[in-house]
Amino acid sequence: MPILRFTLVWFVVFVTSLLHAQQEPQYALSQFNHLIINPAYTGMRSGTSVLLQSRQQWIGNLGPLGPKTYAFSAHGSKKSLGLGMHVISDQIGARNKVQYGLNVAYHLKLNSRSILSFGMSAAAKQYQFKRPDFFFKNEEALLLNFNSQQLLNIDGGIYFKSDRTFMSLSATQLNAGQFSLNASSTNAPLTYIIEPHYIAMAGHAFVISDQLVLSPVIQMRYTRSSWNADMQLHVMYGKRLSTGMYYRYNNAFGILCQYLSTNGLRIGYCFEINPMHYSYLGTTHEIGLGFDLGTLKTPQAATDAGKVRATIPRFL
Repeated sequence: MPILRFTLVWFVVFVTSLLHAQQEPQYALSQFNHLIINPAYTGMRSGTSVLLQSRQQWIGNLGPLGPKTYAFSAHGSKKSLGLGMHVISDQIGARNKVQYGLNVAYHLKLNSRSILSFGMSAAAKQYQFKRPDFFFKNEEALLLNFNSQQLLNIDGGIYFKSDRTFMSLSATQLNAGQFSLNASSTNAPLTYIIEPHYIAMAGHAFVISDQLVLSPVIQMRYTRSSWNADMQLHVMYGKRLSTGMYYRYNNAFGILCQYLSTNGLRIGYCFEINPMHYSYLGTTHEIGLGFDLGTLKTPQAATDAGKVRATIPRFL
């Protein structure tokens, strides 16, 4: 079958690059913005969607060295094609990274309730290392070359969505570039290697009543030298307010909430804490602000008294 062969080709692209640590930002509000981790989500909201997201991590004794991430994304669709863009600024310690990317996705309608999407993203990444942010152990470190470096970044993904279930598989930094920082006094090479990151996520909405929906979500991230997983539980009240909690394996706990207004505005917030290292890592805060231009629809576009019925759960 052509669909099966097409899916297998995409699967091979991910598996053949599975070849240390997490270099990409980790978002607690990934439910709020699937596009930021999977380009196949581009155009899946049945309208034009714009979102701003900020994550301030480890606000404690680390001061300005704590990770800070800012993200902007916009995407929409026309028939079976999704188009979008994203900008990400990520700082951790002395390393600053800015990424500008374009997304494209093809949406394949499986039936009246389900869509399978294939997406890719191409982005320009600029890395810069700030000398004043280092704690130097010796004078030779001062001689490192800190010029900015530009690299091409390729991401890919597959995304399945029905009216109550979603599954996502994505890979970032597939082309796995690298660049060197050299100590001019010894010519000793120091290589910064860009590792592929693999992210799998799935969730399902259990409708308890017209006013109550429970949505468990699991997300796993993998690189060659590390992995972690998030387990989340969202509770939606009255199709407008969603609250939840999550646990990141052997790392952190968090609470999150999201409010959806009638005019398409979405506001999300997350508070995160690492109990084992709270004394010096402090807390993490994440905020998302989104706006949907157009009506959210289920794949079947069911109507009720002339109005499109909202997707369950709404935050998908």
